[in-house]
Amino acid sequence: MPRCRPGDRLQDVCEQLDDSGWDTCFVVDDRGVVLGRIGRRAIRGRANVLAEKAMTLGPSTVRPSARLEAMVERCNARS
Repeated sequence: MPRCRPGDRLQDVCEQLDDSGWDTCFVVDDRGVVLGRIGRRAIRGRANVLAEKAMTLGPSTVRPSARLEAMVERCNARS
C-alpha cells in the first residue's frame, strides 16, 4: 500500500504511484496514523502542492483507550 508524508510533494508521490501501479496513496504521520488519502482526481491533476493540500481527510477516529470525559468534551467542542 503506497504511503507518503504530509510534506511530500504531490508530483513526487505521483511518480512513485506510476511505478507501483496503484492509483491512490495514503498520507500518514510519523506514527503511521492515516491522516488522509490522495485519490485519482488529485493524481490526475498532478498539481505542484504538498500531499497535505491534495489529500482528502480521513475519518475522525477514537482509540479504545480514550477516556469518556475527553470524548464528550471533544464532541461538544465540535457542535
